[in-house]
Amino acid sequence: MTLLTRNKVTQHMSPADPSKRIKRAAIRLVLNAASLFPAVYGLYCIVSLSGRCVAPQGPERTFTRWFALVPVEGKSAVLAGCGYIALGVFVLLSSSGAPSEDYTWRRRATRGVARWGSLVAMLWFWHKARPFW
Repeated sequence: MTLLTRNKVTQHMSPADPSKRIKRAAIRLVLNAASLFPAVYGLYCIVSLSGRCVAPQGPERTFTRWFALVPVEGKSAVLAGCGYIALGVFVLLSSSGAPSEDYTWRRRATRGVARWGSLVAMLWFWHKARPFW
């Protein structure tokens, strides 16, 4: 089935073509799992009060060793867990594609603020977890 819009031929999935629907659903699942993993690990850090936090290495940095995973416990693990949840939100909003043109400008602006705000929140939480190591 084809549809002509704006001098462009667009292919639409027919209900009788389940293989394309399955492929698209699998791709969505993988992309959502990429954002779900850090969020679930963040919840694990908060509930168990232990985990690992991303931290910069000392002055002997090399190109491949800029950051290390430092074990954390207690308050530091809660802050690190909040950072992982913020990372999951950032990855989800970054991987879902551009918002539709049908959205209002407020909805687009809110999405942009949530996306980049979650990145800033992730860095802030990980920075605040540092003094408690």
